Formats: sequence, C-alpha cells, structure tokens
Amino acid sequence: AIISIGTDGGIISFNPAAERIFGKQAGMMMDRLLSDLFPPEIPDRTRDLIRQVGQGKAVFRDEGVFLRSDGTRIHLSITATPIPKNPALPESISITARDISDQKAREDMLKMMNLKQQLLTSITRHDIRNDLHILMSYCAILAEKISDPEIKRLVLIIGGQSEKINGQLQFMETYESL
Repeated sequence: AIISIGTDGGIISFNPAAERIFGKQAGMMMDRLLSDLFPPEIPDRTRDLIRQVGQGKAVFRDEGVFLRSDGTRIHLSITATPIPKNPALPESISITARDISDQKAREDMLKMMNLKQQLLTSITRHDIRNDLHILMSYCAILAEKISDPEIKRLVLIIGGQSEKINGQLQFMETYESL
C-alpha cells in the first residue's frame, strides 16, 4: 500500500493496494488523518513519523497495528520517506505499508511453542531429578549394607553415574535459562 500524507497528517493519496489492505475506498480517505487508521487505544505516532522525516531522516521504518474497516487488526511494516519538494504540491510524505500479520502470527505461535517446550523440559527435568535422587539414596543405603566387595563396587559405580547424570541435568538447566 502507498499512502501520501501532508505534514499535518492528513491523507493526500491512497492507492488501490491501500484500499485492499484497509478495506476503505480512496475517496473516503481523502482529507482524513493517518491516525484514523490506528485502533483507538493505540497512541498516534503520526507526529513522531512527521518529525523524524522532517528532521532529514531519509527513511523512517516502523511496525505497528492498524485497523481495517471491518475492525480487524492488521500488523503493518511501514516505510516513510519525504516526497521531493515541488512548488505545485504541498510538502508531503510517502508511506509504504506491507501487511506482516501472518509473520506476526507465526512469531507469536513460535513464542508460545517455546514457552510450552521450556515448561515441558522443566517438568521433565524435575521428575528425572526426583527419580535420580531416589536411585542415589538407595545406592548409598545398599553400599552401607553390602559386604561383598564386587557388588559394593558396582553399586558405587551406579551411584557415581547417577551423580554424573545429575550434573548434566544441572548443566541443562543453566543453559536453558540463557
């Protein structure tokens, strides 16, 4: 979508792609404000956009939530650039908008999947650690009660390997928190 706005934030042009993305006819958008495309609870960032482009920033990039005519919220990636001054036209800014709603939905899904995976890993690690401590306790009890040196040696090996596994679980926990 390509939308042109004046330095007052008023919409000067609204191309057919903008009509499709926002579900609004160009004629309805003329002389309306860019802020009319934001959901009511989201602060208007038009002034910031105009200020930054006006301060000589050749390109202003941002992402945000916008509102379609049916009330659907869409995520857009926008790029704003000043339109070269022309005596026949007022000073204005060109805004190119690209719908990134699907990308944002995938990112949100990935975040949720990561949180669930972390929870599952944490619970599994906790259960393994509990079972391991029981195993290590029984090994210690057996090592005290067994008189056969060969069996005692084997029990101590099992206990030592259990300690090693416990250390690996601790290592996993440390790196998961990173």
